[in-house]
Amino acid sequence: MKKIILFLCFSVLVACSSPKEEPVNSVKEDEIKEVTVYKMISFYEVSEEQPLIFEEKDNIDTFLHAVDSAKREPGVVDMADPEYKFKIGKEYYFLWIHEKSGTIMNTSDTNTIYSLTKESAEKLFLLLQ
Repeated sequence: MKKIILFLCFSVLVACSSPKEEPVNSVKEDEIKEVTVYKMISFYEVSEEQPLIFEEKDNIDTFLHAVDSAKREPGVVDMADPEYKFKIGKEYYFLWIHEKSGTIMNTSDTNTIYSLTKESAEKLFLLLQ
């Protein structure tokens, strides 16, 4: 009887717990000295234009906050070519950005996209103009 009660308690705990969502960013904030942004021609081709390099803490924090607050979207994706690719620490992300919305994708997981918050999209859009 005790085994059945223990099993039921364990089952309820497992059923009620939600799996932790993997963060899109595994970089520690204090390790970041700059963010480099490349204009893209396609998923596989970077534009010959000089990359933008952001070294100011406020700008770096804008990118970090955008990545950290992005919401994972369900399902497998098929995306148009990205507008930008940016590097934070050792991580690279593709970026699709508009005035009020944006999407990022970690280049090491091209099956998953993350939607930026409206606030983050607006700030990144202004930085990149």
